[in-house]
Formats: sequence, structure tokens, C-alpha cells
Amino acid sequence: MRSVREEVNWFKRSIDIVTLLILAAGFYFIVDRTSLINLSIKDSQRSTALATWNSVFQQWFTVDKLLIENPDVRPYIYARKDISRDDPNFTKVESYAIYIVDLIDYVETNYIADKNFMYFVHPEALERYFFQIFANSPIVCRVLFANEKDFYVRTKNLARHSCSMQAK
Repeated sequence: MRSVREEVNWFKRSIDIVTLLILAAGFYFIVDRTSLINLSIKDSQRSTALATWNSVFQQWFTVDKLLIENPDVRPYIYARKDISRDDPNFTKVESYAIYIVDLIDYVETNYIADKNFMYFVHPEALERYFFQIFANSPIVCRVLFANEKDFYVRTKNLARHSCSMQAK
């Protein structure tokens, strides 16, 4: 009778060991697949971030191209030249200023503080560039402050600080 009991114990132990091995393999498979899914998600987020920044920089290239094609507008954006409402170029210059303010606000609102985008751009470099535009363009500052309620707090704070530098 003793040998039957040993066989039953041995058989039960074998089944337990096989079950444990199957569970361990299943757990390993789940962990492995989960880590691959996480890597895939991170790669996807990185690709989306790259595509988004590409779009933002394409818009900046468009602004640069327009300013190259219209050199008469450049001093109003980068050289502290002011313009009055009765100037024949006012509408043209104001439209550039509106586009620039909207683009800065779009970037500040959506991307500057987002950690996913630090792979592609240094936020401090962009903010220095934005600071330079606000500090050197009275029309850009006026456009922003004339429509202040429409813009993100971060953009307004940057503009307040930068636009105040025009007097210096």
C-alpha cells in the first residue's frame, strides 16, 4: 500500500510542477508582450511628436519664406520698427503679426511644456526666439495685447516680459 501512496504523491507533484512551469511560461509571455506593447506605444508617441514638430517647423519656414519674399515686412517683426494704422502697409504687416502670434500661442499652448517633445526641440531655445520676436516687434505685441483674452496665459506672460524690453 505504501507504493501506491508514493505513486500518487509523485504523480501529483509532477502535475504541480508542470502546472507551475506552464504558469511561469505564461507569465513570462505576458510580461514580454506587455513590454513590447509599451515600446511600441513609446515609438508611436515619438513618431507622432516628430510629425507634429515637423508641422510646426514647416509653419515657421513658411513665415521665414514670406518674410524673405517681402523684405519690407521684416523690420516690423525683427528690427523694432513700428507702424501706424494709416500706413498703406499696415494691413499686410498686421496680418503677418497675427499669424506669428497665433503660431507662438499654438506652440506655447500645446508643446513647450510637453515632455514628449523634448526629443526634438529645446523649449528654452524656442522661448528665446519668441522673446526676441516680442522684444523687437511693437506690432506683434499690440496684436497680442489687443486680443489678450484669446491667448494662453504662458504666451501672455512671455509677451508681457518681452514687450516691456522694447523700451530698453
